[in-house]
Amino acid sequence: MKLSIAYKPTCQDRPWLIRREGGHYSQHAHMRTKKDAEKVRVLIDRGKYPYCRDFKVAMQRLLTEEEFKGLKKKQRYFNPQKGINLGSITPKGFFMGLKSPCVTLFKMA
Repeated sequence: MKLSIAYKPTCQDRPWLIRREGGHYSQHAHMRTKKDAEKVRVLIDRGKYPYCRDFKVAMQRLLTEEEFKGLKKKQRYFNPQKGINLGSITPKGFFMGLKSPCVTLFKMA
């Protein structure tokens, strides 16, 4: 598949345009930097699934639905022994600014 990268100064937020040669008009995406556009091209050439939201949207626009579903996904690692982070679950300010939630739990009991 041939992809071309072009600079369009009229688009201030995302001036770098990556488009599919010989594809539909809708098969194009705007990127913030040239490096991002090149990363999308490399991901497509390697057949890898993007985990960055901007790259995922760009690749969905550039590829057909069957091509996008056929990309190789990397298996995510889950560590069951990591435990639960109480700081991220509780609302902000619940522990009254103390550094360790465990210390607060023992003081309350």
